[in-house]
Amino acid sequence: MKSIVTGMFKNKLVVGVLLLVLGVLLLLAPSEMMQTSIRIIGVVFAIGAAVGFAIYFLSSKEKRPVFTLILAILSALTAIVFVASPRLISGILPFFFGVLLLLSSAADLFASLQLPIGRIPGMLLSFIGIILGVIVVCNPNALTDFITRLIGISLIFDGIVSITTAALIKKNA
Repeated sequence: MKSIVTGMFKNKLVVGVLLLVLGVLLLLAPSEMMQTSIRIIGVVFAIGAAVGFAIYFLSSKEKRPVFTLILAILSALTAIVFVASPRLISGILPFFFGVLLLLSSAADLFASLQLPIGRIPGMLLSFIGIILGVIVVCNPNALTDFITRLIGISLIFDGIVSITTAALIKKNA
């Protein structure tokens, strides 16, 4: 039981810090951060495509994984779109962050329900995070900079909630 609590503490703390950093970056430079994030994701897809092509072409002819080739082609096309036209993707990315916020807040709510001490504050903070996530998901394309800043604020908030939840887990351990 203690190792589960320790694992929950570490996970919540790491997620909280990462959300806090990402939120600050999105808040300070929304357009630039959005474009940079999209291009980084594109580079990751390009690396995945290169690995997929390497696996396919380096395999023996009898055992070439066709599915790997298909995924490599799709990854390469996705990489081209992400790197060449990040503005196209920037309309979709706020929706993704909204879903991420909803899932993280729901996980915080679940973690708060497991705690004997600090349950109510954790639940209230999680509900606020869920509401912010719903706002982001319902209107992802309007005023991208505003929404990106809202996402940044929401991620900062969720990072604080995750760190608070981690502290409560540590206190209850």
